[in-house]
Amino acid sequence: MKKVISDNFASFFCIGLLLYLSIDYKNISIMGYIFIATSIFAFITFLINLALTYQLEKREKESI
Repeated sequence: MKKVISDNFASFFCIGLLLYLSIDYKNISIMGYIFIATSIFAFITFLINLALTYQLEKREKESI
């Protein structure tokens, strides 16, 4: 899991930085809020999926 996060850290950082710089928070519309909420939800879902995959692989190795 650490390897996956470390390999993709630069990608996460660049995407987050681009989102931060491209969004004007003073003049944001409802579609902007929907986009931000969807992006955050997708990222959290990805992290949960990554953690569950790691746990599954760990348990499979222990059972062998």
